[in-house]
Amino acid sequence: DGGVEAHRGVFAEVPLLLAVAQRDAAVPKLLEVLAHDAPGETVELAPGGYHLMLMMPAGPISPEQSITVHMTAGEGRVYRFELPVERR
Repeated sequence: DGGVEAHRGVFAEVPLLLAVAQRDAAVPKLLEVLAHDAPGETVELAPGGYHLMLMMPAGPISPEQSITVHMTAGEGRVYRFELPVERR
């Protein structure tokens, strides 16, 4: 079906969200899947748009670390991303 879901790892929850503009603010909308319209279409995860919220880590996290995120596409293909931790 082309959807993608986030798998939990060292975080209690990893919701997929879309920032939706409403009046003067962006309001996060919880998504079940990251859907696309056409084969080969790309979808970017970025602040202010589609993004993952890594919530309730199992332990301390520091900027020297990276976080591994696994996402599974609707056809079963698993994508693995190494994300650097940044202080914001």
